[in-house]
Order: sequence, then C-alpha cells, then structure tokens
Amino acid sequence: MGVAVRDSAGPAEGLMRAVLRDGGSIAEEYPLVFDERFDGRFVVAEEPAGSDVGSGAGTVRSTCAFLVRELVTEAATIRAGLIGSVATERGSRGRGLAGEVLRAAEAELAKAGCVFALLWPDDHTYYANRGYVPFGAESDHIVGPELLPLLPDADGVRALRPSDAPRLHALYSRHPTRVARTAAEMDALLGTPGMQVLVEERAGEVSAYACLGRGPDLAGVVHEWAGDSRGVLALLGAHLRLRLARGVTGALIVMAPGVETELSRSLEAICAPGLHGVLGMGRLVSSSAAAELLRGLVPAGTTVATDASNLRVTGPDGTLVLEPHETLELIGAGRTARDAVERLESATGAEFPALPLAPFVWGLDSI
Repeated sequence: MGVAVRDSAGPAEGLMRAVLRDGGSIAEEYPLVFDERFDGRFVVAEEPAGSDVGSGAGTVRSTCAFLVRELVTEAATIRAGLIGSVATERGSRGRGLAGEVLRAAEAELAKAGCVFALLWPDDHTYYANRGYVPFGAESDHIVGPELLPLLPDADGVRALRPSDAPRLHALYSRHPTRVARTAAEMDALLGTPGMQVLVEERAGEVSAYACLGRGPDLAGVVHEWAGDSRGVLALLGAHLRLRLARGVTGALIVMAPGVETELSRSLEAICAPGLHGVLGMGRLVSSSAAAELLRGLVPAGTTVATDASNLRVTGPDGTLVLEPHETLELIGAGRTARDAVERLESATGAEFPALPLAPFVWGLDSI
C-alpha cells in the first residue's frame, strides 16, 4: 500500500462519490477543491498495479482532500488547513488507511505553515481518538414560518444573476471574521448546484445576499449571508415564502459567527435566539506556527516558545505550558475560551486582550 499526495483528484473522486454520495456528484459541490484553477490537493492510499507503487495506476482504497486557507479575524490572520471528503472503500476499512491519509494531509498542512487542521466529521469519536477536539464557535438561529409577520417586506428581492458576483464578493469581504477569498473563488462558489441564492437590490445596487442549502449537510440552512441587516432579514422571509410555496413548512437554520453580529441581535429581537454550537473539530498541526501566531499577539515582555507539541508562555509573574487543545481553545474561542484566557493571564501576570481570536468559516468555504 502506498500513500501519495496528488494535485488533482483522479480516481480518488470516484471513491469519494461512491462512499460519500452513493455514486452521485461531489466535485461541483466543492469547486475550490476539485477545480484545477484552485489549490485543492488530495491524499490517496492505493494498492499499486504490479510493482508500480505510487504511480497513480493502482486502486485507491482511501483518500481525503485538503486546502490551505487564510482565516481573517479582527486581531490576526491565521493560516489553517481544511480537510474534507475523507473516504475509505468499505472492504478496506479497519486497516488504518484513513489514519494514514489524515496523517499525510496534516503533515502537508504543517509544511505549508498552517497552525491547525479543521474538519467537519460524521464520526466525532473517530476523530477525537486521533487528537481532534471541538473547535471554534458558531451561533445557529431557528427562523420558522411563524416569524414571517416580524420580518421586513421582500421588496427588491430577486434571484442571483452571474453579474452579481463582484458585488457579493465585496459584501462578503466586509465580514470581520471570514476566510479570505479571491473574486474568482467567490464566483466559482456561487455556482454550486442546488444552492438557492437570493439578493436584495436597492437603487440599482445589491445591498444584501443569503445562500440557502449546499449539499446534504446544509439542506435547509442559510449558511452564508452578508450586507445590510434589514436586507438579510427580508431575504430570510423570501426564502421561507419560496419554501412554503413548494410545500416545505420547516424552519430555516441561520448560521452566524459565535461572536455577536448585528444580524444576531436583530434575530434575537424577533425571538430567534442563537443556539451555541461549535465550528468544527480541530487539531494543532504545527506548534511552531502556533507560537509564531501568538508572538504577534502577546504584550511586550511576554515570550512564547515551543516545548515539543506544547507552547510555553512566560510573562512577568510566571510561565504556563499550553497543551495542543489548550492552544486551540485560545485561538478558536470555544465554550471555555474565556476561562482559558483568564488562566493564562493569572499564570503569567500579563494581559491578552486579543485572545481568543474567534475565526469563522462560512458554509461556502467548508469542504
């Protein structure tokens, strides 16, 4: 069995389709991974054809995709790796192949300067046993048809047009927490099949947008939105009305960053409070990259050094050794992040106002 890193999916795509989509399409759902204009890469564990190990001529038994991204926050930009589409042939399970491809992907991400790997698992226990921990925070709002009378009128709401992409990219780029995207990436993502994108137009200019649905994991979820808060609320109402016209009576789930936003406040005002959730599962892949990130955020007189896979933070009053999951908590702003910051400040005698960083990955960016 050989493990190799590829720049294109090749036969790995067939395995992903068979395992993850019952033979259906997957590439169109994740253009940043599968479209060769972009930087998606793949790890394969394959049985060689004859002695030609790693040539690509063998049969792929397990695979995953990975992508290096820049996560923008208000205090810093974090280089991180996204991992997705992990698939192992049913007859080859139990041989440790998924672990091998994950290790290879994590090693590639570390070489690329990533601080951590982030993924969205079906089997949380499997990844927890591999060192992944709940990472980050998001807020999920339930918006049902009963709230329609409280939502603004949908004047100026229409379906997305291809020419709207640059304006939507500009609106998206105003989010203080986001994944950095190019205009070409935004254009490709907006073409995801099966996704409904509505925009609000005022005075001839798009002022807001909201994306509903993206593959089986985000069905019924408004997973990305941007622009004027009132406009986004009007778009939620329009999405609900379109669903009702098709006989779909269920509520929408509206994803938002774990930190408070204007839209979150508006939704809470109409009795759609945010339910606390985690962003995904993460694993530190480079303690040196994590140390470099934190050095840019600590006060003068405080040092950050690596200690094997741990970090050693020293301030005027003492030192605290951070294990990988504790480092991730300081970065990701999970449920106990405030406690982690207070513990760090108490141990070192320094203040860390920039922590936690609270990165957020919108639904269009997940892989």
